[in-house]
Amino acid sequence: YKTGLYNLTINCNHLTYGVNILERGVYVENVKIVDPKQNEGIGIAIREGYASLSNYPSDCNITNCDVYEQNIGNNHFNCGLYINATDNMITNFRTLGSKIGVYISEKGGGSSLTTEGKEWLERYEAYRDACKLSNTALYLEFFPEQR
Repeated sequence: YKTGLYNLTINCNHLTYGVNILERGVYVENVKIVDPKQNEGIGIAIREGYASLSNYPSDCNITNCDVYEQNIGNNHFNCGLYINATDNMITNFRTLGSKIGVYISEKGGGSSLTTEGKEWLERYEAYRDACKLSNTALYLEFFPEQR
């Protein structure tokens, strides 16, 4: 990797983005971004750079990163992770307080779930289905006239 950010906390104070990646081969690990710019703010952006850059950023690795709003209230920022590039590895990324957790544009295609991600999603869907069934049973128990 050409550039790396490791073990940082970035407090944006609602004034700026957290990390704006405009080149290839950037590694971001164990970074916490607090209070990105409200309404249009982005925690981490991997996106097309200036006109002088011929390629979209790619081959970036984002791992173990958190983007969050300390006092959520009505002050949601726009997007935790914005991707407008291909061939990037994103693992263990969390966002809290964003209107959109992860946005991937048409240039950010080729995403796929890992085996662990697929297994987790299957377990979650089974959990969701079980919740629906138990909720229906409980509803009918408390409101039998609704049968």
